[in-house]
Amino acid sequence: SGRVGEAGEAADAEAKAAKKKEPEPSSFRLANPSRVTPEQVKFVSWDLQQRYVPVNPRSKPSGLVMLVDREPEEPEEVSQVKVPSGDEDENEAEPPEPFEWSPPV
Repeated sequence: SGRVGEAGEAADAEAKAAKKKEPEPSSFRLANPSRVTPEQVKFVSWDLQQRYVPVNPRSKPSGLVMLVDREPEEPEEVSQVKVPSGDEDENEAEPPEPFEWSPPV
């Protein structure tokens, strides 16, 4: 039974060594910054080299953020929003029946 334990320990050691080889990045870009949780806000900063920057660059990266165009003379690159396909709605639950709610007195 000592052999099984040794094999398991060797696999654990290899897994730990693999984790140590890949250092975590010091920063990365969010594709959708609206998904920042309140706990993450203190670790998020603005990229002030982008075309659109916050009016107040010291503002928190959360809530409603007003932006200013740093290159207003340049043409805008607007992307078309992807409309969800009808296939995704197959597993969606039916809406609840209408009801009236009164807070407890």
